Amino acid sequence: MNGEQMGVIREKAGRLLDVYGEFSLGDAKSKQVCVGYGVGHGTTCGFLCHFLMWRLGVKDRTRVNWNDPSRGLNMVASDNIRRIYLGGTSPFVTCASTAKGVKMLNPLVVGQRPQLGDIVFVFEPGGLQSTEHVFVFRKEERRGNELIWHTSEAGQPGAKGSTDARQRERRVLMSSRIDQPTFLNEVSEPDFRLRRSSNRAIIGWLDIGSLEYIDSAFEDAMKPVEMVV
Repeated sequence: MNGEQMGVIREKAGRLLDVYGEFSLGDAKSKQVCVGYGVGHGTTCGFLCHFLMWRLGVKDRTRVNWNDPSRGLNMVASDNIRRIYLGGTSPFVTCASTAKGVKMLNPLVVGQRPQLGDIVFVFEPGGLQSTEHVFVFRKEERRGNELIWHTSEAGQPGAKGSTDARQRERRVLMSSRIDQPTFLNEVSEPDFRLRRSSNRAIIGWLDIGSLEYIDSAFEDAMKPVEMVV
């Protein structure tokens, strides 16, 4: 994919998120996004990410956790976040270590950013697996002294647990040092349902612009996205 083609595909990602970026488990949208999910099997956060990659035409079997024999894709239960991160393997852009206290160069500090459709992985370094979370980046906004990331996120509070999807505004705490992590400001999160006792680090993001796509992905991206009610 060249830059112009990838721009069209990223625009499609935005249109897909406009349609599928908010749902409640059990509604028509969730039935398309959360294929294979069962209540009690954790959160749905990774399902929106993999649904998006599949709909955009990604064919990388190591990354996309979805069932599609035409692309050789197979879904493996509880493998959503692992495939997105893959230990930081390129094209995952690593900003922080998952281990506590490990210093590394943080590209966010020097201005590198995810783009529309990229998939962000956050985690409490050295913490429990339950602190893992992934979401889709939409855009960044500077609002006064605050740095805001607009995101589309599944795994959000709902009637059946952490199962729904919502558009979110995430406040970002940027480090002044290039060897320290960037955190989400979750301790002071205005939405009490998202508030946490500690902030999670932005481990990095999967750059969807560097993944492998099916031949028709660019042409498909120019077609309208269906409406679902």
